Amino acid sequence: MNLFSKLWLSYKHFATLLPKKDLVFWVAFAVAPFFILIAFPSFIQPVNQAVLDIKVNFDMRFLNRKKVENTVILGIDSKTLTGAPVKWPWPGKYWAEILHGIDKKYMPKAFLLDIYFQQNTEENHEVSGFSAELARNQKTGLVGIFEESLSEIGTELKVFPPIKSLRKNAAFWGISQQPIDSDGKVRTFVLSDYRINNRHIAFEYLNKFSRIETKYAWLNQFKKAAAIFRFKARENSARILSLAEAINGRIPVEQLRGKLLLIGPNAPILHDYHQTPVGVLTGPELVSNSIQTLENGEFQIRLESFSDNLLYVFLGILFGLFCFVDIFKKPARTVVVTGIVFFVGLFVFSFVPQIHPPVGAAYVSFLLFSIMNLLLLRFIEISKIRDSLHEAEICGNIQQKFFPASGLESQGIQIDGNCLPYQNAGGDYYDFHELKNGDIFFILGDVSGHGISAAMITTAAKSIVSLHIERDDFSVENVFSDINLAIRKMSDRRIMMSAVAGIIDRQNSKLSIFSAGHLPAHLKIGNSVKEFPLP
Repeated sequence: MNLFSKLWLSYKHFATLLPKKDLVFWVAFAVAPFFILIAFPSFIQPVNQAVLDIKVNFDMRFLNRKKVENTVILGIDSKTLTGAPVKWPWPGKYWAEILHGIDKKYMPKAFLLDIYFQQNTEENHEVSGFSAELARNQKTGLVGIFEESLSEIGTELKVFPPIKSLRKNAAFWGISQQPIDSDGKVRTFVLSDYRINNRHIAFEYLNKFSRIETKYAWLNQFKKAAAIFRFKARENSARILSLAEAINGRIPVEQLRGKLLLIGPNAPILHDYHQTPVGVLTGPELVSNSIQTLENGEFQIRLESFSDNLLYVFLGILFGLFCFVDIFKKPARTVVVTGIVFFVGLFVFSFVPQIHPPVGAAYVSFLLFSIMNLLLLRFIEISKIRDSLHEAEICGNIQQKFFPASGLESQGIQIDGNCLPYQNAGGDYYDFHELKNGDIFFILGDVSGHGISAAMITTAAKSIVSLHIERDDFSVENVFSDINLAIRKMSDRRIMMSAVAGIIDRQNSKLSIFSAGHLPAHLKIGNSVKEFPLP
């Protein structure tokens, strides 16, 4: 309560300004955005995607700098297609020849074919030859297709594995699923999905040669585990060579020996291109990046559950609330500084856990909460200014009544006055009275500053003058002394008042002038003016 007294008092003030019905509506309006952030994370999906893109690019440029040495991509480019003796898609017999020839010359660690073999011609002799080659080398992996779509009956899952004879003799096989986000970009790949009991081809490859299944057993707790790509910069990614060069034996043996040879299409006509946060990549490049992401063991699972959103929305509100602690005098500036610190701190933290947190929810909730409170404080400030102006208007009306209601005219002497304050209330003061002995007393004063505080000093001066003129021993010196004492006690010497006063002795036709630091008085006779510079 003590730390947030200013904000709490603003809430209470705001509650008193609005009728109960309007207050309920405003509270519902203020809570609704945070409920939407928690229950419907798709509304802030663009924010989460933008944050993830920044994170992926930062990781690629500054953290994930190790060069890929154990994988080579043999691309089926335009040169390879035009130089092949058969038309695309190539029959199994030709694939068997390719694998056998490359294996014999280069002796790679493994082949991974990013090609879909789903033909229904399992008894075809060409497929049989291809299957025999897979059984012979025992180091070729194949890719299957997985599709997830929404229909009238719900979510439909379809898996299209390689045909049975090839799948039976392949060293390993797995699905290749890179979900496409709402903006058309690929940011993650599905490591495992217990609904279909299949894992990603990268997982199957590493499990075949490194037995990583036990290491990543914790993934089984997830219904669907989608890992964020840790992309490699172009200079650090797997080397991309033409499959035609490998078929013709034109690549130096040491460049392919003992390596994983990832064979897949990269010719424009085959349309295997994908938008990513780091640019357009081919299918084989995505598979290569998925292998490197999983192999380094520092991948993160992208998970945005209800509880995660709730936690990070609350975190954003908590940091937003911190900006309005009473020790900070300028909330708007504090929001900007805290927002920068919060963004950087949470961004750095997002690299630590194995699950990528929904930091976008935290950022949006922080901004929403901060903006709402800044607007609330501004509204309260404006309402207070409005109330102050209204009070000043009332004070000004009262102050005008302190001035003499009409002029004074007696035995040839005429006194009139008028005051037009800069604001509704101010520090100007004048007065005149006829004393008990028949003399006429007048005073003109000016209080430093303006507004209600200055008007209060003139009120005190008016009260002191009203008391003194009833005394038989009236003297201007006593009036000035009492006014001076009152001002010092009321303002702790922070407000000053100057004044000039006079007494007209009608019997002796004498004018006495008294100055309290005011501008000099002037005497005008005809066209001449005389100044009285009193100390």
